[in-house]
Amino acid sequence: MSLIEEVSGPGRCRRPYTRHLATTSPLAQSGVLVRHLILPGHVGNSIQALTMLFLEFGGELPISLMSQYLPLRQFPPGSPLNRMVTPEEFQEVLAHARELGFMNLFVQPPEDDASEMWSFLPDFRSIHPFPGNTRRLT
Repeated sequence: MSLIEEVSGPGRCRRPYTRHLATTSPLAQSGVLVRHLILPGHVGNSIQALTMLFLEFGGELPISLMSQYLPLRQFPPGSPLNRMVTPEEFQEVLAHARELGFMNLFVQPPEDDASEMWSFLPDFRSIHPFPGNTRRLT
């Protein structure tokens, strides 16, 4: 018996709008994509959130696991929010998503060098607040 059958019973109804994410072009045309930001020191929260999403919507729900958390302010000493997500934390959440049976996973693993991520933080004091965005829309 699968986890989904064990908790909710066989044949549980799924919402059809979560079944397809139309991506025939570089931009999604329709559908739902859940973007989940993994926070350092809070792997348990990510595991609970993914489990709830799987039980409610099933494995066809597209999930994007993101690790781009950057501490922008100082938290109390010892807080895990003072650091970035570790590769081990990311892998633990990814392994859980795969164990659950999510079939449409988009992943953004932690960067070895965070300096590139900082370039994507907007500086709204500047005339060009997004320095990492080299593509300009016309």
